[in-house]
Formats: sequence, C-alpha cells, structure tokens
Amino acid sequence: MNAIRSAVVFAAVWAVAYVVSVELNLAAFTYHPRENLWVWGVSAPRNGPAMYYYGWLATAALAALGATVALQPLLRRIAVPLWLGWAVPLFCILSFLWFLRAFFWR
Repeated sequence: MNAIRSAVVFAAVWAVAYVVSVELNLAAFTYHPRENLWVWGVSAPRNGPAMYYYGWLATAALAALGATVALQPLLRRIAVPLWLGWAVPLFCILSFLWFLRAFFWR
C-alpha cells in the first residue's frame, strides 16, 4: 500500500515540477544535437537548436523523487487520495494547453 501512495505522490509532484521546469527553463542538462554534445544546466544554442526537453524531464524526475523520499514518514501515517495521482497531472496538461494555445488556434 505504501508503494501506491508513493506512486501517487510521485506522479503529482512530477507533473507540477515539470510545468515549473518548463516555464522557468530549469533544465538539468542541455543537448546540442548537431554537435552531439551534452552540457550540464541550461546552455544557449550553438550551431543549431538546443534541446532542453531531456533536462526538463530529469529536473522534474529528481524533484519528484526527492519529494517522495522526503515524504515517506508522512506517507506511512496518512492516506493519500488516489485522485491526486490523476487530477494534478490532468490540471498540468490543461495548463500546457493554455500556455500553447497560440499554436493550436492559428
């Protein structure tokens, strides 16, 4: 049962951390595909586009993992509602649709 609680908390925190990392550009690393170069942190484009997506995923995963591990003593004592694991990510998806509305309504 603790694994389910941990998964729910991880999913909720990951979704929020991903939105924050994208909006604030908090990438753990940057990939430059033309040069096949990985750079720690956010790096400006060099000889082509820079890919921050992988870094955003890693940042969100590290934040979610840290929060889930830190909340383990609390998760043993309280019941985490299962809807939290799908409602928060759904809200984050809707927020991305709002942020990117210009691409959908041209």
